[in-house]
Amino acid sequence: MIALILFSSSSAASRFCDGLFYSNVYFFGAARNHHGLLSAIHFILEKGMHLVLFLIFGHLLMLSANGSYSSRVVFVLASGLILGTAAEFLQTFFVGRDPTVRDTLIDFAGASLGVVTATQRSRRSCKDTAL
Repeated sequence: MIALILFSSSSAASRFCDGLFYSNVYFFGAARNHHGLLSAIHFILEKGMHLVLFLIFGHLLMLSANGSYSSRVVFVLASGLILGTAAEFLQTFFVGRDPTVRDTLIDFAGASLGVVTATQRSRRSCKDTAL
C-alpha cells in the first residue's frame, strides 16, 4: 500500500491517470465541450483518490497495529501524516507535479476515516462474537 501511495506521486502515475480520465471522457462523449466541468470532475476524482488510498492505508494499519486503542489511533494518524507529507515532498522531484498542503490534509483525513472504518468493523465483530 505504501509503495502504491509513493508511486502515485510520480509523473508516470499522473500521466497514466490523466490519460485514462481523458480517454474515457472522450470515449463516452461526456462534457467534451465543457472545460470547466471537466476540470472540476478531474479535481474531484484526483482528490478522491488521495482520500481512498489513505483510507485503505489507515484502515489496514489500524487493524494490524498492536497496543491500546488510543496508541493505535495516534500511531495510524501520525503515520498517515508522515506518509502524506513524504508523498507530497516526493512530488518536488517530478516534472509536472505540484505538492500542496491541501493534499497532505486530504491524506490525513483519509487516514482518519480509515481509523473510523476499522473501529466500526472491530465493534461489529465484537458484537457478533458476543451473540
